Amino acid sequence: MKKRWLFKKRKVCFKDQILTVHHDTYHYEPVDKVLDFTVIDMSSWVIIVPFTDNGELILVSQFRAGIQADTIEFPGGGIIQGEDPKLSAIRELKEETGADCENIELLGVLEPNPAFINNKCYIYLATGCKIVGQQNLDEFEDAIPMLVSEKDLQAMIKQGKISQSMSIASYGLYLNSKS
Repeated sequence: MKKRWLFKKRKVCFKDQILTVHHDTYHYEPVDKVLDFTVIDMSSWVIIVPFTDNGELILVSQFRAGIQADTIEFPGGGIIQGEDPKLSAIRELKEETGADCENIELLGVLEPNPAFINNKCYIYLATGCKIVGQQNLDEFEDAIPMLVSEKDLQAMIKQGKISQSMSIASYGLYLNSKS
């Protein structure tokens, strides 16, 4: 299919420290027309599904400006340019929760919304997690860690208390890895 789409040009519309918005112009051969697509260029990030030795999951509650509300989700964050995603996952787990892990493995890589966002999300399973220190939050980060059982996590998803899509997808990757 890609061969029917001829890239023509790119125009940057907005840029800040988080993302760049640009319009990419393509010629679509089947209808012989040109169309602009809005594309958001942003860093990839990691999400960690962290289990303690006694089977509890470490989640974080934090304010999200996009919906002007608090969310409950798995810890995660942006990958620093040039950083290995696995090291990003270890760093973000420690920063947001104060936890270290004994083992960490990649569950999968997702594309959060490839219709108009070009980043990737690396999902890691961390086991043997222990809260060993203080959080090391970014200046404008406000995350409160919490421990929940897997049964409670499932209930929170069913009840809509956890609705952050990438956390739910991450949990789905974890469940798929067990089968």
